[in-house]
Amino acid sequence: MSELPLRPSPLSRQQRLQESIATFDPGGVGVVNGNLFGFPHDYAHASTVVIGVPWDVTTSYQDGTSQGPNAILKASPQLDFYDFDQPHAWQQGIYMLPIPRWLLARNQRLRQDAIAIIQGAEQGITPTDNLDLSAALERVNQGCRAMSRWVFNQTQTALQQRKKFIIIGGDHSVPLGGLEALSQHYDDFGILHLDAHGDLRIAYEGFQESHASIMYNAIQLPQVTKLVQVGIRDISHREMSLIQQSHGRIVTYLDTQLKQASYAGIHWLQQCRNIVKDLPEHVYISCDVDGLD
Repeated sequence: MSELPLRPSPLSRQQRLQESIATFDPGGVGVVNGNLFGFPHDYAHASTVVIGVPWDVTTSYQDGTSQGPNAILKASPQLDFYDFDQPHAWQQGIYMLPIPRWLLARNQRLRQDAIAIIQGAEQGITPTDNLDLSAALERVNQGCRAMSRWVFNQTQTALQQRKKFIIIGGDHSVPLGGLEALSQHYDDFGILHLDAHGDLRIAYEGFQESHASIMYNAIQLPQVTKLVQVGIRDISHREMSLIQQSHGRIVTYLDTQLKQASYAGIHWLQQCRNIVKDLPEHVYISCDVDGLD
């Protein structure tokens, strides 16, 4: 009587992952698997965690950036990712957390409250004048704090596992929780802020964690010893006063100043070297897309 062939033992999850990485073709068709670029990594084996935050509650003019994380994820398999400095960078492991649907749903509800507050302010009506607007403002501020706590928790978990992190918004209010987590891991660090706006407003339009207040909120953390802003071209008088009174803690390279330096013959590489000189050893980079215009 012939023996039945032995059934091969099932591969462990780690073995399957290692096999997926070994057979992954960086030049092939992007796989739609829920991860950026269709990368084969999972959370445990990734060195970099991407945190998508679908939040644009306090946007002043036009919303829609809450769809940003999903749009980036959806488009990423169509993109090539060869890096000229680090051609094999993808092998370090990049994993994007699932985008929380509950957060997007809360964003959509609170956005209606924020719109009512903004429209009231444009008519000279403030929450102190109107009980409904006052209640709406309380809900928005509580919701923004809850969002920041969620970002803090995700960032804290990544840092505790010695992972790097990237936060994708959403509006520019979303990194605050990440900065709060960093402040528990570093005694001091700087922020390189690339933006068209100063974002140094104090509770802009009444929103304590407004997109226009992110850098003001950041410098309330004593561990943030330096804020270097680059490309600013839209800034208020009060923000400029705050910069001038910061005793060098905030260094701002206005877009007009960068252009003037270029016209004077100071090439861009030298300007970049001058900018970097203002930063400490540990640096968090925060980039708003309008800073790239």
